[in-house]
Amino acid sequence: MNWNQEDLKRMKDHGVDPLQIDRQIELFKQGTKPVVLARACTSGDGIQQLSEEAKTELVCLFDDSAPTLSISKFVPASGAASRMFKHLHQWKKDPLAPLVQEFLQGFDGFAFAMDLRQKGGFSQELNVQDLPNILNLMFDETAFNFSNKPKGLVPFHKKGEHLITPFEEHLEEAVAYAKGKDEKCRLHFTVAPSYRDEIATLVEERKQAIEEREGVLIEVEYSEQDPSTDTIAVFENNDPYRTEIGDFLFRPGGHGALIHNLNTVNSDLIFIKNIDNVVSESKRSDTISYKKVIGGLALKLMKEIHHLVDRLHTSTDETIEEDATEFVRHWFSVSGTGELQFSREELLKKLNKPLRVCGMVKNEGEPGGGPFWTFSEDGEVSTQIIEKAQINLADETQVKIVEHATHFNPVDLVCAVKDFNGEKFDLNKFVNPAAAFIADKSIGDVAIKALELPGLWNGAMEDWNTVFVEVPLSTFNPVKTVNDLLRPAHQG
Repeated sequence: MNWNQEDLKRMKDHGVDPLQIDRQIELFKQGTKPVVLARACTSGDGIQQLSEEAKTELVCLFDDSAPTLSISKFVPASGAASRMFKHLHQWKKDPLAPLVQEFLQGFDGFAFAMDLRQKGGFSQELNVQDLPNILNLMFDETAFNFSNKPKGLVPFHKKGEHLITPFEEHLEEAVAYAKGKDEKCRLHFTVAPSYRDEIATLVEERKQAIEEREGVLIEVEYSEQDPSTDTIAVFENNDPYRTEIGDFLFRPGGHGALIHNLNTVNSDLIFIKNIDNVVSESKRSDTISYKKVIGGLALKLMKEIHHLVDRLHTSTDETIEEDATEFVRHWFSVSGTGELQFSREELLKKLNKPLRVCGMVKNEGEPGGGPFWTFSEDGEVSTQIIEKAQINLADETQVKIVEHATHFNPVDLVCAVKDFNGEKFDLNKFVNPAAAFIADKSIGDVAIKALELPGLWNGAMEDWNTVFVEVPLSTFNPVKTVNDLLRPAHQG
């Protein structure tokens, strides 16, 4: 594009690179290519099913290794809670809607119910006539302000008289499996700038109590989504959208932008988990056990990878190519026809990259992405986490593959991000920038197009080595609507 000086100044003021904007506009013009699915990953075909003996060994490996490692937990936590309450904001359209009735009937099961009752003086038996006063307290900025706060600041659970938010639950959970050398546990939260101070105050208070109780040192980092990762919006003809005074419309690039935040975490192992996937204390045992299982598998694989890379660099024994090829074939790749054969240089390239081990749960209809075998442009097949937005749903063959999917991505990852020399990989080098999403939006009556960067666990990690492991549904307890807090995992 031929940008004028005023345009370049606007970009500079926002912190974005003009070349980056040029690439985005070109992507709008060309459109994004859908992923080509080979087949769904299933148990035994792309998803590892571990025996009880293997899981026990991996837990022991993790427990034995943890005191020698730096371990972090990375939690994307900048999202607002507004979607949790969507059905309550719309209650007037259908006061008898099942979700509205479920909210009223289960009201006293919410951790915050007693506080609302004390402030509102509601009768014991609630009905639709009570909703306006309840919601006014919940959403008013001078009261609880739930709808505007980050989801992580909404009380999910209650212990005695203490209301517990997801931020606090993540602290409690982390000390059970993310404690590394020097009895140090590291957490990294990505947060909304306007709530950073409030979050930090809450976390610091809880952190000190846990440190005293557990004899552990907790280090907490915060980061915000970098404005330089924002994307430009365009009209339907792909010209940049401009306001009446000529300004561009920059939009957050989605959670894929957080690869830049993740890249700042310099630990041997990094667990990744969403802010809303936490449970009450009494339901936490499976989560802890399986975090150690996938952590142990990541350590086992990295040890083998580093051994193979060292041999590829130094050994003259020709069997090393066979050993490394078999390892790559078994864990990371399959061939469509014939046998995989790689040169020593190709094997080094394939092995010397970040590794992620991802828990996968049986699909019970939750919205979101899942594990698939996908074709790359050169015809090689590898395992990837794919969202529906990446798939050509007009292609019946692709739709049938989606319909046969058996597992779902709960965002339960552990990442090993250092090479065989102990140097951290630059994670930005393993992103597929073409794996972006183009969404149709509108501003008033004006149709626009918006661009989301490749998702953090989708295109942003596309060139990582990936292993999927089946984990139980008990480890996946997201809160997509406030009513989900009435499920057993969030009670008592």
